[in-house]
Amino acid sequence: MATPSINDQYILVTSSQHVPMSASIIITVDDSYTLWVNNVEIGTNNGFSTAEKYTVNFVSAPSEIVFAVLRTNKAAGAAGILFAAEINMVPTGRANCTAGAWVNGDADWVSTTGAIPTGWQLPGFDDSAWPLVVGEGNYPVAPWNTVTIAAVSSPVNV
Repeated sequence: MATPSINDQYILVTSSQHVPMSASIIITVDDSYTLWVNNVEIGTNNGFSTAEKYTVNFVSAPSEIVFAVLRTNKAAGAAGILFAAEINMVPTGRANCTAGAWVNGDADWVSTTGAIPTGWQLPGFDDSAWPLVVGEGNYPVAPWNTVTIAAVSSPVNV
């Protein structure tokens, strides 16, 4: 039996009013994943019982932030993703001030189980034909109620 792969993507469009500095990300999936932010591979993991925590530093202010996840499910059937990111931003023209935005792995994401198109994890990729994901519930909905969070990984510059 073929191993199902699922591509998930969420695009956050930034504004000139707030300059993204960094993102703190927590992610786990059923069964394995590779995470990209704006086409930079951030990390991989197997199993859903431990969520990984990543810090991404934005070297230059992106006009959009693309969170792209390639998931592989070992068996046919439902597969899940738990994802949360806090985007830390500096309001333009203000000193000693930060603002934030949250991105959660919810029904605003799009996904495909079809062929993996070239460049799907790049900013500017057209995912408008991809359907929205199906939400199964908010954490700690079963079986995700047993997840622990690992120590934060070394920061990645994007």
